[in-house]
Amino acid sequence: MNTYNLTILAVFGIVAYMMIVDQNVADFILLIPRIIKLNVERFYWKIRFHPIVTTNKLSQWLMMRKYEKMIKEYEQQNKTDSGSSTD
Repeated sequence: MNTYNLTILAVFGIVAYMMIVDQNVADFILLIPRIIKLNVERFYWKIRFHPIVTTNKLSQWLMMRKYEKMIKEYEQQNKTDSGSSTD
């Protein structure tokens, strides 16, 4: 065995010993993959529902197009509402 393999074996041995001795260390080691998965899912939802925050040009264009349509509809609605109220 070379030095790298012995170092890795020693690190895993120390971590295994700490997991056996203290239950909190075992819980923390098992919690790390869940934290990573949670952060990946959070990033996915952030990209999916807040595309303007990211630099995704297609999503940004689609959202801006949607907002422009909403503004035009709102302006048309305001024109019809204000025109019918003045007699």
